[in-house]
Amino acid sequence: MPHAAVAPNRRRAVGGEEEGDAGHVAGDVEPAQPAQDDGSEEEGDAEHVAADAGPAQPTQSKKIIAREWACYHMQDRNPASHSFFVYGKRLYQEWVVDQYSKVESQRLFYIRNNQGPLRAAIYGGVADAITNNDANIDNLGKLIILPSSFIGGHRHMAQLYQDSMAIVRQYGKPDLFITMTCNPKWEEIISALKPSEIANDRPDLVTRVFFGKLQHLLDELLKKGIFGEVVANIHVIEWQKRGLPHAHILFILHSNHKPQGPDEYDHMVSAELPDKDAHPTLF
Repeated sequence: MPHAAVAPNRRRAVGGEEEGDAGHVAGDVEPAQPAQDDGSEEEGDAEHVAADAGPAQPTQSKKIIAREWACYHMQDRNPASHSFFVYGKRLYQEWVVDQYSKVESQRLFYIRNNQGPLRAAIYGGVADAITNNDANIDNLGKLIILPSSFIGGHRHMAQLYQDSMAIVRQYGKPDLFITMTCNPKWEEIISALKPSEIANDRPDLVTRVFFGKLQHLLDELLKKGIFGEVVANIHVIEWQKRGLPHAHILFILHSNHKPQGPDEYDHMVSAELPDKDAHPTLF
């Protein structure tokens, strides 16, 4: 899933004028006058009851959606009897696929029954088809629009593509292309596996560890700036055929930190096996 972002120092702050207007309006309002006490017993009782009641407590819904139910059962809990789903291996993976299909079906059902709030009427219909000389009866009917908020849909992918092109048009061509691949031998994965389990049996565990390491890598590159100041970045996460995720990341550096020659690129990129004594962490 592609994701586009701009460095925080490039974002423009807004809302200052609205806060100033709000403060001006609040300053013009006259303070409320205290109510006169006429000795009425009923008003005194009402104030006493209101003071004892306290602030209203928010009501909690007892219903959950399918995604929340599936996320709850996918957690590995202790004792094992509270998380028996994760011990199913291939059957567990089939259950995960079924839950995903259920969640996606519910989202599609909601979109189908809420075309009005999604402003589907602004898209073409039968009249547009006739205007465009596309009067084939097989292509006519009720049009269901998938909005850009539906992940994986055509408008969602087109919007991400347009955002990426807008970033390149604004900040220039990317300077670094980095690929991060999940390693099933990571210590965080191996230590959490049950006896006789392999990494492919726990897609939830692999995804969680990979996402955490991806966020750590982005923090090193964006916040600490190990390659220089990053003004914009774009990344996409894909899954290999063996089920392991990997990320492709593009970075656009500030003009003062762009590599200018082969020597500077060689300082960033290394195609050698790490030395056991010099780089024990990478070995």
